[in-house]
Amino acid sequence: AESLALEEISDQEVSNLFFSVGNKLDITQIDKFYTETFAHLYSHRHEVEELWIQQGDNRLVDVSWPVLKYISALHWAQLPTSTWGQKELLDLGAFGVALTRHQLAQIPATAFRSVSTMQNFFSDRLTLGQLYVIFDKINEGATESFTLPTHLYPCLHSSLLNGAETADKMRISTSVVDFVKASNKFTPAQVAAYLDHLGADLWSLDNLAQVLQYNPSLLGYVDTEDFVSHLEDLLKAIWNSGRDKFPQILIELRNLPRRLLHAWLLQTVIDEDGNLLVDVLLDKSESSDYYERISSSSSAASIALPGLCCDLIDKIPVDRLMEVLSVYRATLPGEVIPSNARMCFVSAIRQYLRTKAASVSLQVTSEVELLSFLSSSDIRAVGGELLLSWGGDVLANIPHPEVSYEILIKIGEEYPHLFFHNGVLPADVKVLAEQFFKLLKRKNKGVVDMGVLKKLGSFLPYLESRLSVSSSMVKDVITSVFTDPLQKAVCLCQEQRKKLGDLILKGFGEPDKWGSDDLVQLGDLLVTLDESDLFKVKPEVLRKALPTLVKTSVYSRVKLAEVRGYVDPQLYYVACDKWLETDTEHGEEKLSTAWERLARWYISGASLITSSLPTSTPRPRLEEARKKREAAEEQLTASQELMQLPYVESSYRKVIEILTEQIPTKLSSEKIDSSLKILKKNRQILSDIAASVIGVSSVKSAESVDKIVSQIQNSQLPESHKQLLRYVSLVTQANIVTELSRIFSLTAHDVGLTDEEFARLQVLGFHNLDLSPEILKARFLSRFGHAVASSVLSRRKRETVEDVDFMKLHDKVMELLMEKFKDLTPAQQESSKKIITNSQELIGNGTLSLLGLDPTTMRLSEANVLKTIEDKKKAGLTQDQEDGIVLIARDAQIRLVQELSDLMSLTAGDLGLDQDTFDNIKALETFKETELFMSTAVYDFTATPTANPLAGDGQTGVTVTGPAETSTEPSIDVLIDKEGKFFHSLFNEIPKLSDVKVTCDMIRTCGSSASMLNQADLHAMDAQEVKDCMEDFGMLEYSMEKAEELWPELKAKLLGDDSSAQFSPGDTVLLHNLLTVVARHDLDLLDMTAANIDAVSVLGRVSNLSPAEMAPVMVRYLESKETKVLSELELKSLGRLLCGMTEHDWDTQNKDKLVSAATSIAMAQCKVPGSEVEGALKIMFSGLEGRVGDLGWLTLYAVDMAQVDFRELSSDITQNMLDVSQYSADSLMSMNPQAASMVSVELVGQLDDTDKLTALAASTGEDPVLRRELTARLVDLLGQFPPPLHPPTTTTPPETTTKDDNSSSTLSAVLILVLAAVLTNFYL
Repeated sequence: AESLALEEISDQEVSNLFFSVGNKLDITQIDKFYTETFAHLYSHRHEVEELWIQQGDNRLVDVSWPVLKYISALHWAQLPTSTWGQKELLDLGAFGVALTRHQLAQIPATAFRSVSTMQNFFSDRLTLGQLYVIFDKINEGATESFTLPTHLYPCLHSSLLNGAETADKMRISTSVVDFVKASNKFTPAQVAAYLDHLGADLWSLDNLAQVLQYNPSLLGYVDTEDFVSHLEDLLKAIWNSGRDKFPQILIELRNLPRRLLHAWLLQTVIDEDGNLLVDVLLDKSESSDYYERISSSSSAASIALPGLCCDLIDKIPVDRLMEVLSVYRATLPGEVIPSNARMCFVSAIRQYLRTKAASVSLQVTSEVELLSFLSSSDIRAVGGELLLSWGGDVLANIPHPEVSYEILIKIGEEYPHLFFHNGVLPADVKVLAEQFFKLLKRKNKGVVDMGVLKKLGSFLPYLESRLSVSSSMVKDVITSVFTDPLQKAVCLCQEQRKKLGDLILKGFGEPDKWGSDDLVQLGDLLVTLDESDLFKVKPEVLRKALPTLVKTSVYSRVKLAEVRGYVDPQLYYVACDKWLETDTEHGEEKLSTAWERLARWYISGASLITSSLPTSTPRPRLEEARKKREAAEEQLTASQELMQLPYVESSYRKVIEILTEQIPTKLSSEKIDSSLKILKKNRQILSDIAASVIGVSSVKSAESVDKIVSQIQNSQLPESHKQLLRYVSLVTQANIVTELSRIFSLTAHDVGLTDEEFARLQVLGFHNLDLSPEILKARFLSRFGHAVASSVLSRRKRETVEDVDFMKLHDKVMELLMEKFKDLTPAQQESSKKIITNSQELIGNGTLSLLGLDPTTMRLSEANVLKTIEDKKKAGLTQDQEDGIVLIARDAQIRLVQELSDLMSLTAGDLGLDQDTFDNIKALETFKETELFMSTAVYDFTATPTANPLAGDGQTGVTVTGPAETSTEPSIDVLIDKEGKFFHSLFNEIPKLSDVKVTCDMIRTCGSSASMLNQADLHAMDAQEVKDCMEDFGMLEYSMEKAEELWPELKAKLLGDDSSAQFSPGDTVLLHNLLTVVARHDLDLLDMTAANIDAVSVLGRVSNLSPAEMAPVMVRYLESKETKVLSELELKSLGRLLCGMTEHDWDTQNKDKLVSAATSIAMAQCKVPGSEVEGALKIMFSGLEGRVGDLGWLTLYAVDMAQVDFRELSSDITQNMLDVSQYSADSLMSMNPQAASMVSVELVGQLDDTDKLTALAASTGEDPVLRRELTARLVDLLGQFPPPLHPPTTTTPPETTTKDDNSSSTLSAVLILVLAAVLTNFYL
């Protein structure tokens, strides 16, 4: 924004530049741009509205919440929302996007009568919660039938979507595209209802094109058979969508359920003889353009490559395996290869390597020998993720150094979270890191340089060797290795985090010297730093970097699939903690704790941004604000101009000369008396100021004036005081010229000036001649920013109290005020508020005066004062001014302690002080200079309206400069919170979150990081702020423990003391990710009736309740129905609520409807109460062998498990296994690691067949917990470690130097390690 202000370009060029990059600006840059650089941008509202808010069919521009709210609020009516009418909503347009649900609810329903015809009012940025309020308002205000805006279709009940009921006054479109767009916000019940209504019409070419463009995920709900039968229609719709839309459609299609993609491949890439057609699978052709290749393909099979499963992988010809692998890995939509596909690929790779060995007549006896046959191109095709499946023991003992080197390079290029899903533990990664480092050093002749460290890649944080490198190299390495957010999300134990943190400090220097670019480069690597280091960062640096930091942060934003021991994807930090369990000592800080510390620092930083948002008295219109600022600057410029005019003294001498000549002959006695009065008055002003400067009493006689002049000439006055005397001298001279010219009717020519010079001189005169010398002196010096600083500094140097932390003392007094406020009398309560607001006014006036600005011409809020300070810092402050700002703030803290202590009768003991210290504090003098200035200040600006829709319920903030206006005062907790943020900002500190009252704006600013708030943070929040942010809280992702911690406080804030309260259907939907904990502890708060199916279906989608916890929830729902028979819509909508049904409940259902809804029921991934329902499920779902791909966990009950490929078992199946002894050892051996990790420990304890235990140990080899349990069980049964299990041994990885060094002794040691880890048993 600053560079834009300096360039000589047209308004239109500035406008275009702003629209293209403005959404990336810092909030203070946005503010400056709107109010200074391009203040008439207000007139370009429609460009901002269209490009940043509405966007139409295009993807929304990424605009941070503070910027969005700032810009939106500028276009709101300057009236409370409760008074808005249709005109205000028409004027509002799409800028209503930043209104809270509470503010929308305050708008009278009559104002919404025209909204149904207002296309510009709606945008995709409106949240579901906002849409619910608008929908209710429109219906409430409607007096006749109306056409419902399509953006409000997510508010329609599912019974309207499937045609079961008809709308009353609403006219609803029949356009498929409108409903497909709206379906992105549908609940599961609404999706099921609309798809039911759409039926076979889903597969029409036009409708499929709309689905592909606006919501391809709808295809994920269809049965596999239905999907395959319409595959040709789907391909036609893809090509009809065109090249431009294809890239996004491709991404969405590859994210469809694997069952559908697998069926796509089965339908298209297998010939009549059962062979895999690789060229068809890869859409091979001569064209290098992918779109051209697949658009000319009859199957477009490569789109469905993520659907490869073991049955197809087994069919890949050995000589084409690496080609397929290379393309397959590039097509995966996520970052993790599914466990079943991974292990089948590993098995295929083993067969490929055996074939290579056989081709040169070599016999392979171990895994490490086998891997030695990998070529460079093989390693690149296989990738690090598959190589990690061999486990750390194998990878650390590959005898061929070049193979080992290239494998480790490839693994180092991968994201670190891939370690979580494989056969490596943290200890293994450390070993591999050290081995790789030694290989790199050896290849680089022992030199550790930039190249060596960069090649370590993701291994770098796990390196235990001490690095002796320069700080500049460290910074270059960190910025070049950790370039992606997923690379920065390191998963390290406490000791390793400390080492990496020290390395960061070495490379980047002390945090107080960092810039915002440094923070952005580090990102989540900041998790390695201590709290003390984080809080050294300058506030303005964090403020600028924060939007990027929270947007790219991984720990609470990314969910990882394939986490051992979990069916559902898990938050990144939860998965990391799980992986680190074997490397975390008792009492050691977990990664989740370090992440919570960093996240809370982010939230603290959000207070720095949101303090710049308008939250009280609205801004005047932009042009008005600019004019006032320019007027203030003009006044300062005028004072400086006067001191530079060369003709003031010459015109003064000329007037005195004329006066002297005319007194004897031409002047009347009346004019002489007037002239003398003018001269005496101005001389007295000058002498009084001079006396004040040198510290003597005022004088009257000419002789005394001469003495003062002499003293001044002989004294060493500060330059600021010399400037003061020169200024007053010139002002009095200009004033004399002006007044005597009027008396004598002198013209410009008479006094030796041009007309322009004469006119300018007359407007530069002194207008405060009736003020005291002290006030005149303070007024002048404050304009030039000297007196306050020098006076405050000199006073503070004299008046100090040692060993007192005034910030802590201030916070203590504020804490006591909050505690005692309700016990104060009404008069005392008002006095306490007045003390706080007066303190802020003193800070504002003092600070502006210190900076050379005139507070009398500027009405500024706390945020404006802070922004002004920052702007001045950029322009350059003197050291006195910088120190003075801090000391003015210290004055305010002392004043508050003094006055509030008196008001509440606090003692030294109450504040933790001894009596002498307390007495000394109370005796300190504060704000002497500022109060002197303010005592006669005349504030010259137009009052702006106090009502503001941002305040919601009429609350206003505090104006820190100028006299307070009469308005509805904010509550004491709001005042204290704002005051605390103000102080921390003045002291150039990032406030601790415990010292800040969290607001909804802060939560929206922080995004996913806000999920790490704690119970105390919520307890301190205003109830209305929590209510405003209920939807945001509901959409955050929490660990189970964090949700349990936060819910009691959220409940208290949302419902208060209303014991009969129940969440509305809309509120239930908005609670979303919190519904599990609500159902667990407060089921009565939820309407669990069939009429509320839309909201109940959300609970069914997100619930992770255990079967025992789910049972009473489902009982409550079924009891609300006349009959316990569920409709097909309910069966497709209720999700995991069905997991709580009893055997009787299942028996009661209609089998045909269950079979029809089987795909949706399977998607619930139920864990059911075991043998209690097994019989009923087998009866209801038997005979579905032909739909195995659709069945998921129902497979256990629908088909004969002996006919099932155990390699393909999903974890939701194995978690429901009741008895693993019924399966063969071969079947158990072939289970993929993720599915095997869900076999319960109880089942292991019941198994006494050593062959089956050994087989299960092989398949669970990547899970240290289950492997430990299985090993213990085998030892219990046999009394020893049976083959192939052995007690763990520790050996040093070989440091072989040639490919041919394959000694039998080395291989024997390696083989023992491999067998001990059980990993060699995978598919050999």
